[in-house]
Amino acid sequence: MTRRTTAILVAIAVLGGAAVAGVGLATRGSSKPARVLQIDENLGRVGQVVLGETFSNLIGALGPPVTSTSLGVAPSQTLGYPHLTLTLGVHGVSAIRTDDPAATTLQAVRIGEPLSAARASYGKAATCNPNSPDKTAAHPFCTIRVRSGQLLVSGDPIRAITLSRSR
Repeated sequence: MTRRTTAILVAIAVLGGAAVAGVGLATRGSSKPARVLQIDENLGRVGQVVLGETFSNLIGALGPPVTSTSLGVAPSQTLGYPHLTLTLGVHGVSAIRTDDPAATTLQAVRIGEPLSAARASYGKAATCNPNSPDKTAAHPFCTIRVRSGQLLVSGDPIRAITLSRSR
């Protein structure tokens, strides 16, 4: 083999290696983990918000709400944030509702999964409508008894999860 042929083969090998390395780097996944909004039904927490938290603590943690409404003559109001709705009563936060696609419970029930996932994960603690796999209910949901109160999982596939105090 001549020097010229060897030089051409080396150049082709170097260019091929660079191309393979470039494609590998370009298609490599992000090193950041996927964002998760943790719903801790045992401690009564959804992300940064805890059941019973005061209005001033909420504003300090989350900032001013995007929307705020009063619920009539009762001393309660709702605060709206992106993918989060909080209901406040006399004793602080009484319900936390989320429709965030990154939301997941401790039992790994997530937004977007079938309602049967909630029924399967929580077993006898879950009371579901419909309570059968035929999915004939107009507004399917499951209410689940949890340590901190009640979890309401609505929609099939699941569109929202609400954590509230027991009544």
